[in-house]
Amino acid sequence: KPIVWVLHVAYGWIAAGFCLKGLALLGLTTSSSATHAFTVGGIGLITLGMMGRVSLGHTGRPLQLPKLTVLAIFVLTLAGVARVAAGFEVFAGAYSLLINLSALLWILAFSCFCYNYWPFLLKPRIDGRPG
Repeated sequence: KPIVWVLHVAYGWIAAGFCLKGLALLGLTTSSSATHAFTVGGIGLITLGMMGRVSLGHTGRPLQLPKLTVLAIFVLTLAGVARVAAGFEVFAGAYSLLINLSALLWILAFSCFCYNYWPFLLKPRIDGRPG
């Protein structure tokens, strides 16, 4: 279920951040790669996943992520890959492209979330309960 596996992917990004931090200490990549694995991948995906789950629960909707949110999760994961890859020497010639691609994908992912959830959050709960 995407509502659960998004958190596993996010935790995977945190583990990747620690691995990249070790590689940076060995001089094999930049510490920026580790930082962005933690932030774009880890924090970004945890935030997106939890906002989706909490928004559904607090509006009385079934705890099943809409397809657009699942797409946003994939897009945000790609944003993390692009941003982390930008820190590797092998991609030095594409640094600006990867940074801009990552930013665009980040914006697209959270725009999908806003488009999907804005109507839910502006209306009363569908189950009629307060809150």
